[in-house]
Amino acid sequence: MTTKKIEDYIVYLKSRGRKTTSINIELRHLKSAFSKAKEWGYLKENPVSKIKLLREEKAPPVFITPDEMEKILEYIKEKDIIFYRLVYFTLETGARRIEVLKVRWKDIDWERQVIVLLREAIEEGLKCPAPKMHPVGLKIVK
Repeated sequence: MTTKKIEDYIVYLKSRGRKTTSINIELRHLKSAFSKAKEWGYLKENPVSKIKLLREEKAPPVFITPDEMEKILEYIKEKDIIFYRLVYFTLETGARRIEVLKVRWKDIDWERQVIVLLREAIEEGLKCPAPKMHPVGLKIVK
C-alpha cells in the first residue's frame, strides 16, 4: 500500500459523491489501522500518515427567528409556567444556563435593580460588572 493509492482512493470516494466528513472519518480509521500494522511490524511506514484530512466547509449557524421563538415560548408557557419563567429569564438576561441555575436570592439587589450572575467569581476577587436587570427579569423573579 502506498500514499499514492490512498490519494487515488480519496479521489474515487469524491467521484462517488462521498461527503468530506465521511471521507475524513474513513481516513482516520485507515490511519489508525495502518499505524497498528506498523507497530506490529507488518509495515515499515504508515502510508496514510502523510495525508492530511480534507478541509470541511462549516455551514453558518441557523438561528431561531423571533416568530419561531415566540411560538416556542407560548408552547412552553402552556405546558409548564415555571420552566417558561426560567427560559424567559435566561433569554432576557443573556446568561448562560449554569449562571441562571446558580442564582440565589442573595444575588439580587432590588434597590439597584441588578442581579449578580457570577457571585462566586466576584467572591474570588474577579472584577466583573453586575448586569442591569431587565424589567421583565425583575417581574419574573418577583
